[in-house]
Amino acid sequence: MLSQYQADVLLACFLLGWVGMAERETEITLQTLDRKMDTSVGRLATWLDGVDKRFDQASTQLDGVGTWCDQVLTKLDEVDTRLDQIGARLERLDAKIDVKTDEAKRHALVLFEATRSEIRHVVETVGSINENLDRSRDPNSNVEGEVEFLKIAVRGLDRRMNRLEDEPGS
Repeated sequence: MLSQYQADVLLACFLLGWVGMAERETEITLQTLDRKMDTSVGRLATWLDGVDKRFDQASTQLDGVGTWCDQVLTKLDEVDTRLDQIGARLERLDAKIDVKTDEAKRHALVLFEATRSEIRHVVETVGSINENLDRSRDPNSNVEGEVEFLKIAVRGLDRRMNRLEDEPGS
């Protein structure tokens, strides 16, 4: 059976990972244990210093990432502001287009009505001309004969005039 001292040393060795040493040496002095613990603490301190350095590096990198994220957020805010301005301009432009479209519609309607009125006038004029043509083509109308008669009469009068002017003593 182990004494309380040996059981405590064995437990300490086991907890510190020195199971093999504890099995080999049952008689461990406090000095040996102290040296072993100093060595272990030294290695642990060195390892923790390395971990500390890695954490510092990671922290520095994260600070850089944080700065970059802040810059990106600033740019995104600027883009958002610019998009809001563009949206406002588009709304004003849309309103202007609506006004211009309404004006163009009204103007086109006025032009259509004016054109319709002019077309009615042309239709009435063509109808009137057609009526006159129909009357002139009427077989009962002797307009062509009368015109021919007047041409012959004018020629006859023209000859008489020429003879009278050519006769001596007139």
